[in-house]
Amino acid sequence: MFCPKCGTQNDDNAFKCVRCGEELHPIATPIPVRTVTCSKAIWSLVLGILSITCFWIFAGIPAIILGIIAKKEIKLNPSRLSGMGLATAGFVLGIIGTIIFPIVIFPFAVGSGIGIVAPGFLRARENSRGQECQENLTKIDGAKEQWALEWKISNGTACPSNFLADANYFGPNGYVKKEPKCPSGGTYTCNPIGADPSCSIGTTNAPFIPHVMPHY
Repeated sequence: MFCPKCGTQNDDNAFKCVRCGEELHPIATPIPVRTVTCSKAIWSLVLGILSITCFWIFAGIPAIILGIIAKKEIKLNPSRLSGMGLATAGFVLGIIGTIIFPIVIFPFAVGSGIGIVAPGFLRARENSRGQECQENLTKIDGAKEQWALEWKISNGTACPSNFLADANYFGPNGYVKKEPKCPSGGTYTCNPIGADPSCSIGTTNAPFIPHVMPHY
C-alpha cells in the first residue's frame, strides 16, 4: 500500500506511513462465506427420482412442494445456500412422476385388478346359474312324477304339450308355485315320464356346473 501523501510504499497492514507518518487505512481481507447445499433441494431431488420409479404421486407432490420452497430459500440467501439445480431437477421429476401415475400406472393397475377379479366373478356367476337350473330341473321332474302318479300314467308317456306353461301344474295351485325359468336363458323340455327333463344349454357351459338334472 502506497502513502497518499508522500508516495512511500508501506505494508498493507500498516496504520501510519513509515516516512511521513501519514495515517493509513489498511485493506481489510474479506472473510470467505461458506455456502451449504439446501437440504430441501436434496430431498426434492430424492423424492423426484422416487416419483418416477415406484412411488409416483405419493413422492411426486412432496418433491414439487420441497422444490418450490428450496428455490425460494436459495434465492433469498444465494451467498449461503446452493442447490438451485437440485431443486429444479426435483421439481421437474416430481411433475413427471405425478403425471405418470394417473395417465399410465393407475389405468394399468385398474386393468390388472379387473383381469384378476373378473375370471373369479364369471366362474361364481356361471356356477350359480348352473346350480339354479339344476334345482329347476329337479322341480320339473318332481311335478312330472306327481302328475303321473295322480293320473296313473306309465313310463314313456309324453307330457302334455303345454305342461310347463299350464298354471294347473306350475302356478299358485299347481305342483310348483311358478313356472321355472333357466337363469341363463335356456329352454326347458319336459320329456316323457321316466326320462329326465332337460335344458337346451346342457353341458355347453363347461367347465362350469352343467345345466342337467343332478342324480345324487
